[in-house]
Amino acid sequence: MNNPHEKNVRSEIDVPIFKIAGVVVLYNPESDVAGNINSYVHQVNKLYIIDNSESDNSDLIDKIKGKSIEYVWNGSNKGIAYGLNVGAKKAVAEGFEILLTMDQDSHFMLSELNRLFQSLQLFTVVNQIGIISPYHENRRIRMGEPEFENSKLTMTSGNLLNLAAYVQIGEFNEKLFIDYVDHEYCLRLRKGGYKILQATKVTMHHNLGNSVSINFLGRSIVSSNHAPVRRYYMTRNRFYTISRFGLFDPALAIRELFRHITETLKIILIEMNKWEKLRMSFLGFFDFIRGRYGKYNS
Repeated sequence: MNNPHEKNVRSEIDVPIFKIAGVVVLYNPESDVAGNINSYVHQVNKLYIIDNSESDNSDLIDKIKGKSIEYVWNGSNKGIAYGLNVGAKKAVAEGFEILLTMDQDSHFMLSELNRLFQSLQLFTVVNQIGIISPYHENRRIRMGEPEFENSKLTMTSGNLLNLAAYVQIGEFNEKLFIDYVDHEYCLRLRKGGYKILQATKVTMHHNLGNSVSINFLGRSIVSSNHAPVRRYYMTRNRFYTISRFGLFDPALAIRELFRHITETLKIILIEMNKWEKLRMSFLGFFDFIRGRYGKYNS
């Protein structure tokens, strides 16, 4: 990658200098979103805030401390893939080389963020890196483990995306709308010869949502407790991903089928509103069979 002509905002970190943009996709943001964004905005040369909300949230910019921010309101919910593509295409057009992709409910501690950006040096010594990703949950660091390891899949939020790879591989798949957009893109990157590296000592923090759990035979069983419409997208897009990449990564296909079975059992045993979630899951599978994608319309 070429060095930029403008000064890098991470001058306190001894890493190669790249032109780095960030993108965060909003949907009906709550009050803590500005704080989440402020945890990383100072590390990018420009941040694109792409808003999928039904109402304008441009007043949010007044609460953000970044030097260069562009707010784009889409006027309606066009999906996470569309929002990511808006930011990525703007970044490419403006000559950026790396894109930090974020969800509105994610944030970094400063020390973790610095470690993530130190990994930029890998782009100069390792060929064909598509994404460098943090861990997305708290974990205990194992003695002697490497700083980075190859990964098959990663969630979108917190990633450093190589925009040269984005140009070559293509856009995020907008017909999926939400759920499995990240996994489908990782599989496309890998199929195109790109590596996904995970920084083993970097953790990004998430709002954990509305998960529920029960104790069964001395063990805690946790279920994600997603809303019925999310079960629709998860089922439809999971089977789409299996159908498209099952031959490329058979182990992934088997694992995803097993996850579908276990998640369905957890809905039945643990979650509330189980019949509506099961109905929407079935509808998602039915729409996969008949090739109906995009935003769900009841």
